[in-house]
Amino acid sequence: MSFKLLAKINPRMRIPKFLAFLSFIISLSLSGCKENMSEASWDVDIIAPVLKTTLTLEDLERDSIIQAGQDNSLRVVYERDLEELFLDTLLTIPDTTITNNLFSVIPLNVPAGQFIPELSQETKYNLKGAELTKALARSGKVTVKMTSQLSTKLFFTYKIPSATLNGNVFQFTGEIEANGSIYEEFDVSGYTFDLKGLNGNKINTLVTSFSGQVDPDGGSVSFASNQTFITIDNGFVSIVPEYVRGYFGNQVVNIGPDTAQIKFMQRIIDGGIGLDSATLSLNFSNGIGADAKARVNYLTAVNNRTGSTVSLSHPVIGTNINISRAIETFIQSGYVIPSEKEYKFNNANSNLKQLFENLPEELHYSVDFELNPLGNVSTGSDFYYHQHQFQAKLRLDIPLSLYSDDLTLVDTIDFNAGDNTLARRIQNGSFRVIVDNSFPMEAKLQLFLMDTNNIVLDSLITQSVIAAPDLDTDKKVIAPKKSTVIAAITEGQSEAINNTKKIKIKASFTTPLGNELIKIYSGNKLDIKIIADFNYLLEQP
Repeated sequence: MSFKLLAKINPRMRIPKFLAFLSFIISLSLSGCKENMSEASWDVDIIAPVLKTTLTLEDLERDSIIQAGQDNSLRVVYERDLEELFLDTLLTIPDTTITNNLFSVIPLNVPAGQFIPELSQETKYNLKGAELTKALARSGKVTVKMTSQLSTKLFFTYKIPSATLNGNVFQFTGEIEANGSIYEEFDVSGYTFDLKGLNGNKINTLVTSFSGQVDPDGGSVSFASNQTFITIDNGFVSIVPEYVRGYFGNQVVNIGPDTAQIKFMQRIIDGGIGLDSATLSLNFSNGIGADAKARVNYLTAVNNRTGSTVSLSHPVIGTNINISRAIETFIQSGYVIPSEKEYKFNNANSNLKQLFENLPEELHYSVDFELNPLGNVSTGSDFYYHQHQFQAKLRLDIPLSLYSDDLTLVDTIDFNAGDNTLARRIQNGSFRVIVDNSFPMEAKLQLFLMDTNNIVLDSLITQSVIAAPDLDTDKKVIAPKKSTVIAAITEGQSEAINNTKKIKIKASFTTPLGNELIKIYSGNKLDIKIIADFNYLLEQP
């Protein structure tokens, strides 16, 4: 016994729910027919929605660089830090350990309990050409290792008089066993270091001091002239400055070659465009209390799909840009007025429009930076705050007023037909693709079935044309245009449908008025609805 069942389904019902509903109908039908069940089979026609999605330009760019203006027309706004130069990379106090030996210039015999008077020493650090007089540590550590050559225990006090926190001098006390050593590690975050030495006339120089007492319960000790009795290893570890003052030296930094990714352009896989205009701003902000010089060696747009490159042409490219030092309102106040310099590139003064009509996926660039190009003109009054850096920023603004010729965009959406053996029993049928087009241009639509690894299993539509809507005198869409495309499904495609986890949408847009510019607005979109109209073969196991 066989018969045909036609099931018309609620349009809001999804495939997994529909299959459960279908199983219920089949079970009711089977309850009334018991003969020859082992040979029974049924052809079932179903109509059910599979997918509904909306394709807009905003959706194609998930980094939200496409923005709507006051009139809701769309524009590409892209910002990129070409470099944020943290000067602590130039003024790094290296992880350095310096050894100091304490000795007496005359022979001494020190009895038990005798105090050793405070001995001060200066330690000078090599800071890559910088000459610092003051530094406030944002983070970092000081390490101290002491080794005694005395034959008795020694009690000590170790100080860094030039390091203070809230007015308190850095110091610690302890004891060293006879001929022994100790190691200590201290967090110096927030400490201010005076680096002018004992007499206040030096640079990069730290003052330390040591005093002690010979163990009262031990014996006396003797040592000859110039004989070391205590060795002290002073170390700095991972010091990051919060504030620095002095002369930072003449330093050159090469930024790049580097690459800025333009992700929106990476979704364009074919075709061409003509733009109305484009504006590129290049801003230099110097928050450092030292003069600077910058040079943009090149800025090149690269289209990897075509292998085409276009380099920005403008007088500023390849020339030196002098940038004045920032202004510090009060010494170590934290209030800084950065020095700014901005250059704008547009249709009138550069080839910027042609550069972006190349549809670049990447911008390649190289920038040179030089600190204190004229030397120590501040006589040691350079300053630096960690929160104020030297920055080079790029900002791109492209109104989407354009004409296009098969400008092809791609996007991918998740899809799951449900894990059910019924999907494998499709004999034939079709997908009915209904598209409401409110873009002011014609579209060619392709849909591809893909698995979890983005491997294309099959295609549903091949270059079907979606008609352009009618435009008013301002070239705005009057009302969306509906198009319906039928994609036939064969029995052999059932496995591909069952394994589909994603659908790739490929849309190629062409403006209807040739090379006449048309604006794209926020409401422009493709509403896509796919309806399954299948014939199933169901068999009783």
